[in-house]
Amino acid sequence: MRNLTRTAIAAIAAATVLGLTGCDTVEPAKVSDAPATTTAPASSSDDEAVDEVVDEPVEDGTAAFGQTYTYEDGMAVRISKPKPFTPGEYDYIPKGATTFRIFKVTITNGTAKPFDPNLAHVTVAAAGAEGEQLYAESVGSAPSTKIRPGKSVTYSVAFGLRGTSDLTVEVAPDMVDYASVLYGS
Repeated sequence: MRNLTRTAIAAIAAATVLGLTGCDTVEPAKVSDAPATTTAPASSSDDEAVDEVVDEPVEDGTAAFGQTYTYEDGMAVRISKPKPFTPGEYDYIPKGATTFRIFKVTITNGTAKPFDPNLAHVTVAAAGAEGEQLYAESVGSAPSTKIRPGKSVTYSVAFGLRGTSDLTVEVAPDMVDYASVLYGS
């Protein structure tokens, strides 16, 4: 009985690993300086550009603040240039944070299906340390209403940092289906 249990556990573990390695993420494809647009979704032709303002592809998954990064399936993200932020009296302030920055996150759904922006993942690092997201009443949170195909949503995120040197923002519209994009100056 004990060998049967071990065999069953090993089989389940192997199936899980094989199943997970078969999952692909949508790789970033193109970057643009232009703001995200609310154009209609792309046609079924793979040769047509999803967004007319897209530049040449970027190979390394990076973009400058303010650029729109478009994935192969038409999903696009943009992180604005950071701006100083002053937390309010009742806002949560991360321990050790000495400076605060706020960013606007724009997600444009260029796919054919509704997208849940609550799946987006944004992190920040600067001055050799990971930043911590602020939960401030004046900032709000990611929207929970799905984005229809061809539409965009913009919201703000704020972070407490130990400094601003080498500021990097990592964003993925969804950590399972999309590769991360690194934003910096």
